[in-house]
Amino acid sequence: MGGHRRARELDVDILFILTAVDQVAVDFGKPTQRGLDRISVDEACRHIEDGQFPEGNMLPKVEAALAFVTSRFGREAIITSLERAGEAIHGKTGTKFVDEARTAVK
Repeated sequence: MGGHRRARELDVDILFILTAVDQVAVDFGKPTQRGLDRISVDEACRHIEDGQFPEGNMLPKVEAALAFVTSRFGREAIITSLERAGEAIHGKTGTKFVDEARTAVK
């Protein structure tokens, strides 16, 4: 079972997806690489369409984060490294996924 599905079953509000990097990045491995602190569902979908997240690498993590945050109002997902997870809880690192469309409604 995917972690995001289990998190929904447990009715948690924040999903942590731990990986080898501190943040999700666009233009990964290029001189223009840029880490993302916060990303909306719409922005993440645009980056997916642009091929910014490699299949079998970051793409499944981003898709899991999107599935989780869109499953219920107020949910957030954070992708970061295990080593920096404590800092990510306090917003100092990691990439936070939010559903701004749902947030704006409430």
